[in-house]
Amino acid sequence: DVGTGFTAHRNGEIVQQYMVDHLKFPDLQSAKELRDKYFAKCHSTAKALTVAQQEGEFPENAPTFETAHLSEYWAQNLNYDLLGPPKTELHQTLSKCPATMVAFSNGPRKYVKRVLQKLGLFELFGDERLYAV
Repeated sequence: DVGTGFTAHRNGEIVQQYMVDHLKFPDLQSAKELRDKYFAKCHSTAKALTVAQQEGEFPENAPTFETAHLSEYWAQNLNYDLLGPPKTELHQTLSKCPATMVAFSNGPRKYVKRVLQKLGLFELFGDERLYAV
């Protein structure tokens, strides 16, 4: 999804808006600066926010950050249209593969499922062969 701008969308404006709306950051810029600082160290937005809060970097009135809450926010608020149309050629190619395929991601399960559905690939894996955090 990097080439579509979807990753930048998820890790940029959407997580920044989440931080303002739910973690009480004063503005998008301060949210961006903190997320980027900790992402450089942690290489994961959820881990970055967890560590930043543990280190006292959140606004005083911020609630406890919960990764499940961010996962739900992503699943409900991302613009999945950025991924483009269903990948019918890829679907056809993968459907001919005789091996048992699995989809694996370090992203939240509900979000990954929405991505696969948008791409027209979910039926190749189903819930039983989708592994995500």
